Amino acid sequence: MLTLPLKPGERYVLPDGSVEIATENAPWVNVDGRLYHPLTGEQITSGSAVELRDLEFPFEYTVRNGDTWISVTDLFGVPWVDIQEANPGVTIDLLLGQKLWIDRAEPAAVVGHVHAERMVEYAQDAAQCAEPWQLWQRQKGTEWVPCRGNPAWNPKTQYRRAPVPAPTIRIGEIDVPEPLRVAPATGTRVYIPMLGDEKFSEGIIFDPEDDTCAMWLRRGWLHLTREAAETHARALIAVSGGAV
Repeated sequence: MLTLPLKPGERYVLPDGSVEIATENAPWVNVDGRLYHPLTGEQITSGSAVELRDLEFPFEYTVRNGDTWISVTDLFGVPWVDIQEANPGVTIDLLLGQKLWIDRAEPAAVVGHVHAERMVEYAQDAAQCAEPWQLWQRQKGTEWVPCRGNPAWNPKTQYRRAPVPAPTIRIGEIDVPEPLRVAPATGTRVYIPMLGDEKFSEGIIFDPEDDTCAMWLRRGWLHLTREAAETHARALIAVSGGAV
């Protein structure tokens, strides 16, 4: 196949099997935007009987008069070591008529490090503090443990920024998840601590128009989880001297 128009710098196969790099005026004659074979004068088109075609790899090349190992590498843009690897036994002393198998490997796709995004996050932390590893964890078995120094970024190990602990309030000797300070959306299920209930909590649907809901919010007794409300209840019972 021939891709037109021809592009200067691209390599093409001529009818006699030779390979040329296209220039502005050689090895083809360009007249009024049309291409002609320099020897026969026949116009070259994609369906022409004159078989000019795009060079496609791999390609079997026949050494011609005047060829050297340098000219062959320049002609195909392939390192000589690659040509030798594809043609065992070939030397720099090329022989007229010798067949060379020419191939050009596609460049390997660039694959980023598996932890590339985490590395960027870590670099941002490093710009803010002297010991950024204190903010990070690595996975050890099924657990997450603190990093003791800069991460090694082992591809087989998972890393993460340590979760920020939920804010708490201190009631006596117990840390209690901080209750809601602003009203949640209407219809949100919230939980309140119950001091005289064996379950230690009760779930209700928040309604900003309900005076009772507004009272619990002002007192700081509303939580989004049952567990937080029960911890709150146990802390209140303990600080009042009751049995938890």
